[in-house]
Amino acid sequence: MKPPTIPYISKEKIKTTQLTEEEQRECLRHHSINLLLVHQKLSLDFCVKYILNPRFQNTAEEEDTDIYDVLFYQKHITEEELVEAMDKTDY
Repeated sequence: MKPPTIPYISKEKIKTTQLTEEEQRECLRHHSINLLLVHQKLSLDFCVKYILNPRFQNTAEEEDTDIYDVLFYQKHITEEELVEAMDKTDY
């Protein structure tokens, strides 16, 4: 990841304000992916690239995050499109 271009974002702001995708990516530096998963509307691409990517799962709780968690918290994403997107990844 490149150096931060936006200021630190608090947990409270993540919980109460919809962030841009750039801000969401920046939050990966300081916060659990699960905080974002639960409190932000995330794009399909973001979920595949970051939430489900083992390189970004740094704790046991994060390592337990799977497609069913994404589908539960990200109601706008369908199982079909998530599975299709996951099939295209190489991690």
